[in-house]
Amino acid sequence: MTLAEAVAAFEKDFAVSDEAGLVDDKLPERRDMSRAPTGEPYVVMTSGGPKAEGDRMPAWFATEDLAAEAWLTQMWRYSDGRGGKVLFWRERPELAQGEFVAIDQAGMMNDPRTRADITLRLFAVYSRLLVSNAQESGKAAA
Repeated sequence: MTLAEAVAAFEKDFAVSDEAGLVDDKLPERRDMSRAPTGEPYVVMTSGGPKAEGDRMPAWFATEDLAAEAWLTQMWRYSDGRGGKVLFWRERPELAQGEFVAIDQAGMMNDPRTRADITLRLFAVYSRLLVSNAQESGKAAA
């Protein structure tokens, strides 16, 4: 499953809002981008589950497809717990990749199956969003 397919599978169950950030009542041209238009905070969801700001990526996957599938599973768990019908994207899902050096390089060099894989390229998905029952300005969704 590609990331685009995973995003489409998730979005089909929601009304997707184009709005991002909470409008400041006193200065309408300013927005608090840490909060959705409902006033609720956005959450960071990855293919390894929720992630606090500043924390490391909780899990990495061997392929882009596995990362996308894991992200979709995490998103369904999150949304089932929220029970909301409106999806607010702050940052749409994107694929992250990292290169990691294997710990046992000597062992890998001696094994012909892994000789070329001393550096591992792994994948994860990052997104920032909110699923809510409220619409913009804190009004309940119909």
